[in-house]
Amino acid sequence: SAASDVYKRQIYYPVEILPLSLQIIAKGLPLVHVFEEMRNILLNGTVNYIEVFISILISIAYFIFGVIIFYVAYSGARIRGTLINMGE
Repeated sequence: SAASDVYKRQIYYPVEILPLSLQIIAKGLPLVHVFEEMRNILLNGTVNYIEVFISILISIAYFIFGVIIFYVAYSGARIRGTLINMGE
């Protein structure tokens, strides 16, 4: 698919070639940091653990954000009474 092609190309092309607005968006994606580090390992043979740590932090932040959104939506559905009782 086109999305997976973008991620595959990231290994070969650094984020710096993107326009500034897209670089800002890209830095918010955990896979960008992982692929940048993979590229760094392939080209320089060194590991920058900060990039890996940033990727993990972004993933945790997205998870927490998703749980909060779910909780807000679930609470709203309970208040409105729009939840379906299945099996009862």
